[in-house]
Amino acid sequence: MGPKVQDQSPSHCLQGIPRLVHGESPFRLWIEYTSDNQHNMLIRPTAEELANFGEPDFIIYNAGQFPANRFTTGMTSTTSVEINFKRMEMVILGTEYAGEMKKGIFSVMHYLQPVKFKQLSLHSSANQAKSSDGSEGDVTLFFGLSGTGKTTLSADPNRLLIGDDEHVWSDTGVFNIEGGCYAKTINLSKEKVSQVPSETIGTIV
Repeated sequence: MGPKVQDQSPSHCLQGIPRLVHGESPFRLWIEYTSDNQHNMLIRPTAEELANFGEPDFIIYNAGQFPANRFTTGMTSTTSVEINFKRMEMVILGTEYAGEMKKGIFSVMHYLQPVKFKQLSLHSSANQAKSSDGSEGDVTLFFGLSGTGKTTLSADPNRLLIGDDEHVWSDTGVFNIEGGCYAKTINLSKEKVSQVPSETIGTIV
């Protein structure tokens, strides 16, 4: 029997995801847009969950405008993304690419999901068959490196999209680590990606 969709509600999905330090944003940042990026991208706790949040399981320090010291032993560049699982912290230096946080969190998930939660994290997109009688349809997973077509293949108008890049497969089903689908905007057009409303094309910079 193939995978099924797990409850996608924040309270359910967050059970298998490390709680990040969270105020208005789950990160300690020096760069505003990276906060907005991750606040939009990840599954956000409810107001009640935030009120009872307590101490974070993992903290990300993003100081991307501050270069790493390349004269430090083992450092060969002014860019550094370091993860310390003993301290449960990540430090980002020398890069303002917001995707470092996305992939950094995914790296953390690859380590924690199988070890701590006995679940499998997947670099994949996923969708589900539509069912006319309300029953659960089959789930399909699409695997591939970035830019190889996961988003395109999963965005099928005849199927329900679960997500396009990062998922977890547990004993109870498949759920999206992120809070939605984030198609690349390069060469985006209504003809190429029919699922994107035409009025949104050209509105994201």
